[in-house]
Amino acid sequence: MDLLIPAVCVIFGFIVGTLSGRFGIGGAIITIPFFRIILGVDGHTAIATALPLTIPTALAGALVFHKKGLIKYETALVVGLSGVLFSVLGAYLTAFFTSGSLMLMSSVMFFALAYIMSREKGEIETVESSAIFGKTLSSVFIGCIAGFVSGFFGIGGGAVLVPMLVIVQKLPIKKAIPTSLATMAIYAIPGSLTHYALGNVNTELLAFVLMGSIVGAHFGAEATVREEEKKLSTAFSVFLVFLGLVLLVNELLRMAPIF
Repeated sequence: MDLLIPAVCVIFGFIVGTLSGRFGIGGAIITIPFFRIILGVDGHTAIATALPLTIPTALAGALVFHKKGLIKYETALVVGLSGVLFSVLGAYLTAFFTSGSLMLMSSVMFFALAYIMSREKGEIETVESSAIFGKTLSSVFIGCIAGFVSGFFGIGGGAVLVPMLVIVQKLPIKKAIPTSLATMAIYAIPGSLTHYALGNVNTELLAFVLMGSIVGAHFGAEATVREEEKKLSTAFSVFLVFLGLVLLVNELLRMAPIF
């Protein structure tokens, strides 16, 4: 392997890890295009290699939040388990839509979530509900929606989980982000084991990206812990708009006639 490729992978891994730790995402929405377009690996390998990367990256960021007592483990467990089931349903339904329509719908979804987050940031409660049954039920609901979106749109789900934890459960965003990271690790386990058993994971590429992502996740999580709630909420909304624009521009370029 050319020495340039490992170096690029480590740097890219650091960027992905930073975004993961900062915003509570799995990073697949960024990692898959990198593997597919920049490195030129086939689609199956790109997806299979991006998914297991989520687990150690998410755990590295979650460790920082764990030390601060910011992770809602019971919520992460319920959301994660219910989400795994509905991700299968979401993946199945993709057969009835074109890839272009999926990308455009993803873009609209991110824009909508960014708008809702921007409206909610001034009204978010800092005290969570004490009703155990109500919280469990809302966690199941969030897991079903996020899991379905993860399977349907082929993304990790963190970009959906964080807004829903904030909006539905009224979690402060500094608890929503680390709880999302813990959930991402649960989401990724079944698929990662399956892809590895099928031999689709490029372990060499995975190792190099992982070197940077673990460090980046720690760095991103530390930045999130230090930031004010209001500024963090705004930054997350901007990040969602960015994801929406990336998907929209990419699809428009694919649809544009080549002269």
